[in-house]
Amino acid sequence: VRPGSVRPQAMAIYDLVQSQIEEEDLPQQLLDFVSEGEGEELDSIEAPVKLDASFPNTVVIVGLPKVGKEKYDKLMNVLNKLIDK
Repeated sequence: VRPGSVRPQAMAIYDLVQSQIEEEDLPQQLLDFVSEGEGEELDSIEAPVKLDASFPNTVVIVGLPKVGKEKYDKLMNVLNKLIDK
C-alpha cells in the first residue's frame, strides 16, 4: 500500500469506540455521544482558518492610572516615550 492511498472512513470511528467501550467495560451510554452516520468526505471539509496572532502594530499597556485633565498630557508624554523605545 503506497502512502496516501488508504483513506480512513468516518463510519469506522463508531465501531472503534464501541469496541473500546466493550474492552474497557465502560458504560454503553458513551456511545450516545458518537455519530453513527457516515460523516463528511475528507475532501469536502474546508481547511481551518489560521489565526494571525502576530499583532504587528499593537501595543497593550495595562495598569494605567486614571488621571484628570490637568495630568492627561503628562501621562501621554510618558506613554509616548515608553512606546517609542
